[in-house]
Amino acid sequence: MKHYIISVIVLLYALPAVAEVTLQGRVVPPEGVEPGSLSVTLFHEAPTEVEEESLRRDTIRVNERGEFELRAEPIESTQIEVTGPGVRRARFPWPADLAGDETRRAVFDLEPGFAIQGSLRDLETLQPLGGVAIGPVSPGPDASRSTMEKSFPFFETGSGDGTFTVEGLAGETSWILPFRLEGYERQVLRMQPGLDMTISLRRGGASLSGTLVGSRSLQPQGLRTVLLQGGPRDFHIVRRTTAEGAWSFDGLPAGEYLIAAWSQEKGTGPVQSHMVVQDGAIEGITLLYPEGIRITGMLADGETGDAVSNAEVVIGELRAMSDPEGHFEVYPVEAPWPKEISVLHPEFAFFGEDQNSEAYPFDGTDGSDLDTGTLLLRRKRVLEITVEKREESDEPTGGIAEVFGPFEGMKENVQRTRISGDYGAIPIQYAGTRAVVLRGTDDLVSDLQFVSTGLRETTTTVTLKLDVGGKLEGALTYEGEGVDPVAPRFEVVIKGEHSEGRETFVLRESDPASNGTFNIPALPPGEYVLRLERDGGEPWIQERIEVKRGETTEFVRAIPRGVPVAGFVLNSSEEPLREVTVSAYGRDPLGGSVHLKDVSDAEGRFEFDGFGGETIELLTASHAVHGEGELRTVPIPDEDIKLVLSAPEGIRVTIPEGSPVANTGEAILLVARERPVRGGVSQWFYEMDSRESFAGTTEAVLRPHATGRTRIAAGANSTWTVSDAFDWVQGGEEKSISLNPAATARLVCMVENISSDELSDLEVILLNTALPESMARTEFEVSRIEGNELWFDSIPAGEYLLMAYAPDGETTAAGNIDVGENQTVRTSLKMESPNVDLVGRIVKGDEGLEGVRVILREGDIPEPPVLFEAVSSADGMFTFYPLTENRRYILTAEYETGESTWPFVAEPNEDGIAVREFVIVDAMEVELAFPDSLRNRVLQPGPPILLQGPQGTETRMLPTPLENFRVQLTPGTWSVYHGEEGIGTVTIDRNTRVATLSPL
Repeated sequence: MKHYIISVIVLLYALPAVAEVTLQGRVVPPEGVEPGSLSVTLFHEAPTEVEEESLRRDTIRVNERGEFELRAEPIESTQIEVTGPGVRRARFPWPADLAGDETRRAVFDLEPGFAIQGSLRDLETLQPLGGVAIGPVSPGPDASRSTMEKSFPFFETGSGDGTFTVEGLAGETSWILPFRLEGYERQVLRMQPGLDMTISLRRGGASLSGTLVGSRSLQPQGLRTVLLQGGPRDFHIVRRTTAEGAWSFDGLPAGEYLIAAWSQEKGTGPVQSHMVVQDGAIEGITLLYPEGIRITGMLADGETGDAVSNAEVVIGELRAMSDPEGHFEVYPVEAPWPKEISVLHPEFAFFGEDQNSEAYPFDGTDGSDLDTGTLLLRRKRVLEITVEKREESDEPTGGIAEVFGPFEGMKENVQRTRISGDYGAIPIQYAGTRAVVLRGTDDLVSDLQFVSTGLRETTTTVTLKLDVGGKLEGALTYEGEGVDPVAPRFEVVIKGEHSEGRETFVLRESDPASNGTFNIPALPPGEYVLRLERDGGEPWIQERIEVKRGETTEFVRAIPRGVPVAGFVLNSSEEPLREVTVSAYGRDPLGGSVHLKDVSDAEGRFEFDGFGGETIELLTASHAVHGEGELRTVPIPDEDIKLVLSAPEGIRVTIPEGSPVANTGEAILLVARERPVRGGVSQWFYEMDSRESFAGTTEAVLRPHATGRTRIAAGANSTWTVSDAFDWVQGGEEKSISLNPAATARLVCMVENISSDELSDLEVILLNTALPESMARTEFEVSRIEGNELWFDSIPAGEYLLMAYAPDGETTAAGNIDVGENQTVRTSLKMESPNVDLVGRIVKGDEGLEGVRVILREGDIPEPPVLFEAVSSADGMFTFYPLTENRRYILTAEYETGESTWPFVAEPNEDGIAVREFVIVDAMEVELAFPDSLRNRVLQPGPPILLQGPQGTETRMLPTPLENFRVQLTPGTWSVYHGEEGIGTVTIDRNTRVATLSPL
């Protein structure tokens, strides 16, 4: 499995200093903020995510009028930062045009800002922790684009008494706050401005350390950037190496981490994955810094396959020439990735869409050299235009040549070139039918000619002759006397059709400002289709007309005026709703279908114009809070329509009178999704669907957007409780739930197959998956041990996952443990010892295969990590140990001609050994045939065809539509799916060439 680290880090370095100048400035804070409480800081470097670096510079206070004065030697990256309570942290570029001007001040407008506050303490002693590093602070995943554009990474430090304040945040989004203190595990939380949380840090933490060396020179790389991502908190940590190339990351919770070197100029180096245990350390890791890669390949004529020599290959700023065999080599190629390529040659052109999608564009993020294989070139082609003079005329024969098409598989395109004298040429690359016309001075125009350009011909010639063209005049009006022309939302489009009727070419469009009239001179004679279109592109009128040489064709139509329709969007209390999109479906005055939209104004009013007939077929509107509404077959009335939205069903949540969270608390609706955890254990995890504040009361109403397994949470800060799980179905009756955020519960777990001494060495994690980690504390440790029982006291209500890890590798888990308010729940765990040795053999035919890479993963986990890897010996043998008895595993073998996968269960013999042969069977090409009842269905555009193999995990996908389904399959019975729907099976043996599907 490939891992990628993706990060954006801005690192700008100072340019040579210039003369020091003075800048006078003034800040304009939002209403209610005193200017004198704000500070201004000057930065000569851009924001950085490197956690041990501080870019803070000297800070000055703003006076009570909001004025300040800075004196500095500004460079290109100089920025001014404004911070303070009540304003959003903002950085502005140094206004070079005002620097040194004593008569003017630079003005900086500020937006309202919000703060996150809290306290930090030791998890065991509950003592305050001072001096905790916080950052880089960054917007959460719910941030809007404007919030992201105005944000930059910054750092804060907690106070000595354990409290912290992070100011200057946008209030409409959550924020990601990493916490770091030497000697403690790192923590990262997603927090909302306005919340006050108590955060506990655990002593200890694992570490990763090593050296960064060049990918080619293998020399230490000092002062370079190293990235780490992953772990149970989805960390993103950036550190810089020492002068000797050493790096380290400490305070890590147990888990899997991805780590790699990163360079703004060279990109990401090879990514490594490391699994650390609690308080463990992995040292001596060598990371590679990308020093550039080598890209090689061959250039060939895409039609003949012949090598193309003396072509200049351009990748970034590097260039190379192809040799007589078409080979090229470009080195060293560096990030950013992916890289585009261009090829310069007088007779050939390069197009990215002609290349193998896996090889182009080039991606060198793993630091490996790239062999691009063969890149295909197209021989350049030209459309030659010769001009024949008019008989007995000395008028110039030149003009503007227009070439339309081809359109198949492409957007409509027009090429134009000026023709001087009697010859011109236009480069072309695509085969197909084109329409060509030459326009001269005045009303002179050639006939419209159609030419077919093939792939084999390098030159196609067409001869044109100028003559007097025809004219088209017309207007579109509403019926009735003294009526203005139709508004300019109508377009006039003329399309010339090829004699075979397959291609159409847009020759001329009306000016949108023409207000419904058109006058088009110099048209080639012939038959055309005239289309009068609405804004949406649907034709209102489409008729065939004939244009004759030297004559004027008139086209005047009067259409019936549409009926106006208006009304109001109202909630269930018949109060107006603003900014609601209303859709109306019906017929236009000429009987064509029409779909119109409008947005309700401040009074809830919407209005449409242009309906025909007697009814509106469908009128709909939807609002996130007030629900949906629709009206069908609505008679077009003489009075306003009332479209009333019905609010979705609600869940009424109450908390006790006098509850301390009434003022700051919320009711939150949580929806569940189930996923396997390990060892066959599945767990429900809950995500936030909607939230409502109690706003000083004891009641809040939630309106779910989703259906299915649901829980309700109520609380604030670190005090939360969770309801029992229930199934919510839209359309049901309103539900009432009473919760007490101050309530607690207890969980007692009996651990089997373990001694009391071994019990104290267990690492036990209790995780409340009913609460998102961003809301509250979700992880709990054992309060006390009594006999073989683990006691968890004073935990909140919720749905718990209990996991236990022993030093010898024994693991077990219990999932979906429901714990209600004021309940004591008992459960049990049975420790499973990894006591099975797997002795395996990779076999093909009657012989064992040597050198096969064998990979073992756990079988009950989605995207499971690799447990063991080995390479088979000369007789195909390999050994993995220890495995857990009767647990499911997945074995994958990678060999020269392919890859095979086998699921199996570790079933030991009496000696505790599982002995298995894994037989590789080569795939063969077969044609998949469908019965007539299914063939037409799968040939329609839609979901892919998926085949699940006899091994249970092997799959193949085929897109539709296809006429012949050919695929590589191994012998056995395959299940066939159309998207997610099973439609039948096919059975393959060694003699099968056409496999007919047996429908279910």
